[in-house]
Amino acid sequence: MLAGDRGAARPVGGAASKSLLCIGGKSLLERGLLALSQVAAVRRIVVVGPADLLHPVTSALPAAPRIELLEQTETAYGNFWRGFTHLERSGGGERADRQVLVLGADMPLISAQEINEFLDNCAARELDYCVGMSAEPALQRFYPTSTLPGIHMRYLHLAEASLRLNNLHLVRPRRVANRDYIDDVYRFRYQRDVGNMLRTARDLLRQPGVGWRALRLYLMLQLAELGHQLNWQRWCRFFRRRVPLAAVEAIASAVLQTRAGIVQTRQGGCAIDIDNEQDYAALQARWEEFSGER
Repeated sequence: MLAGDRGAARPVGGAASKSLLCIGGKSLLERGLLALSQVAAVRRIVVVGPADLLHPVTSALPAAPRIELLEQTETAYGNFWRGFTHLERSGGGERADRQVLVLGADMPLISAQEINEFLDNCAARELDYCVGMSAEPALQRFYPTSTLPGIHMRYLHLAEASLRLNNLHLVRPRRVANRDYIDDVYRFRYQRDVGNMLRTARDLLRQPGVGWRALRLYLMLQLAELGHQLNWQRWCRFFRRRVPLAAVEAIASAVLQTRAGIVQTRQGGCAIDIDNEQDYAALQARWEEFSGER
């Protein structure tokens, strides 16, 4: 679990670490760890973040014997690699088939049920990197209404569906040859920033063998999302028809130099993370409705 507060991480709510934000009486870190502790397939939990701040939470949970806390590095990718190599050193050394579940610590609606659904769906595919996503119908309940705040997300508008990253990743890191590119994806993930869009386009164009094809698909996705945001539905449909799911998976596999693919979950809660004050306020205002907690 990545709980770092350096690099491209954005502070929210005045918390010393975003993972310590409280909602519904529990911190985001606690909610994530409790969900993971209920997943039978998860045998060990490694949290990478500001250890002195997170230790009071990780040590107080019933699952504490399964939880290991490591000090963070300067980047999210560095945190991931520190956690993964720690597992290798203490678990029998390097193995190409070693598979790990990677997720953030800022998902207020994370659940063991959705994690299990994701893992079950991953098992049905022969992939080395499963990227979790949820379709728009599962996320519409979080949208603003005429009287209440909400969260309206950006999507990948593919020919088959409009999909949102749900922050769950199942990966065999030793089988991803171009692992360094994942760091760029994370650093430039805020795609409302024009600078990040240009940097992403530049990096895609530099990918050997697929640069122009990758850039074309990226532009089609951006234009479809623009149509969606402006409610220009014909515009959105025009561009998304040119971006089939299979083409996106093929480009992702070529860029990362592995077998990569999209694995969907239907519940959608894991697609909600807290990246800004507005989303945090909307979740607080509608917590009981969104979470089902009373």
